[in-house]
Amino acid sequence: VQTHWPVPGVFLQNGYRSVGYEDELIIPVQIAPVNVGETMVAAGEMTIGVCKDICVPVTLEFSGTLGADATSRDQVIETALADQPISAKQAGVKAVACSVAPIDDGLRLTVTIEMPPFGTDEHAVVEFADKTVWVSEAKSSRSGDQLTAVADMVPANSTPFALVRSDLRFTVLGADTAVDIRGCARG
Repeated sequence: VQTHWPVPGVFLQNGYRSVGYEDELIIPVQIAPVNVGETMVAAGEMTIGVCKDICVPVTLEFSGTLGADATSRDQVIETALADQPISAKQAGVKAVACSVAPIDDGLRLTVTIEMPPFGTDEHAVVEFADKTVWVSEAKSSRSGDQLTAVADMVPANSTPFALVRSDLRFTVLGADTAVDIRGCARG
């Protein structure tokens, strides 16, 4: 199973930035059968935040039967698949370096991405594979072809920890597109 997330939007509300989707969201899910040619039964659960003035977690359950002949694609899904972040290579990313400094309750991560600008309103989002580690909103700045983002990372036990740089994911959001960057080198 592979989930294909469309490019999110950036929303500013009450002085805070959030990243997400407005009104409608189509999330294409690609499923490969264990036994090719047989009917598949798919079932799952997804928890998302639905926000207006505050965010409320909502759990969605789904299930369905997919026939062995279910190979045609819906135009709505095709459109959502076309609206995905581009790769670091496609965006002209030349280098990604991370430096880490301990803070009282975790780590401060500084990532420097060498890439061409994506317009005047760029935002960097930092994600970490371990979802028990809270990651703050990244503060981004640009100087020429160098984008710098700084974020704090705080684990459940609120102490500095060993960071595996390959477990980091960065999304640079521009006016009409996004870049998906995986991992970084020591900076």
